[in-house]
Amino acid sequence: MKTAKKNFTEQLRQNTAQEGVEHQLTEKECSKCKKVKDRCEFYNSKRTRSGLQSQCKECKRSKLANEKASIPDGLFKCSRCDQIKEVNLDNLHKDRIGKSNKMLMCKVCRTKRSYETSDKLAQKERHKKWRAINKDKIARYKKNYVSNNRDKIASKDKEYRSKSEVKLKRREYEREYYKNNREKMIAISCAYDSRVRKARPAWQEQKYINEYYKNAKSLGFEVDHIVPIKSKLVCGLHCIDNFQMLTRKENASKGNRFWPDMP
Repeated sequence: MKTAKKNFTEQLRQNTAQEGVEHQLTEKECSKCKKVKDRCEFYNSKRTRSGLQSQCKECKRSKLANEKASIPDGLFKCSRCDQIKEVNLDNLHKDRIGKSNKMLMCKVCRTKRSYETSDKLAQKERHKKWRAINKDKIARYKKNYVSNNRDKIASKDKEYRSKSEVKLKRREYEREYYKNNREKMIAISCAYDSRVRKARPAWQEQKYINEYYKNAKSLGFEVDHIVPIKSKLVCGLHCIDNFQMLTRKENASKGNRFWPDMP
């Protein structure tokens, strides 16, 4: 029984292969125009048994031309996802911009195809090797991107940090970090308190300093030392005359690198 089934399967394969050869040697009818044409008038296809597409080249070109004509200027149709998109760097790679063809593959689909058709491990190795060779090029690109897109980066960072799950994750990280580095954090806090005590002159009363800090907090500002109390070149005083109210961003960007009449 098994032998008969095996012989039948083998015979079926031979017949199918023979049919395929015979089909390749004969003409083919186009599924659209219904004309019988030579096999050279059809594009190849790996998905069909005959190795040819169902529509002839002429019908395919006509269909493609009609699709291109229906797409307005400044737009293109992705040949993979069939979506109409705007011609810009967000949707196309740089080498595709300026092409007259309106049937292009968008950036997302090209990236997906790259990962689908290539060995991921080999691709990672190539990327790693390229990054090692082009460190200076990558550094210049990052520097230029940051300098030209500061507002975009800041808005994305602000949007990301405003998410509740990110805030919760950040608080958990800070709590865990303080727990694992308690002595270090206490030492940093004590060092700052020591600098503040040494920088506060005897004639400056603490209650006025506390009041100044309270007013700044109520207005949504941070208290900054005009002349920093910790620097390699200068040491300012911890008093009201050396205070100024700044926003959090201004205070962070100033640091201890700038002060009036600095050398």
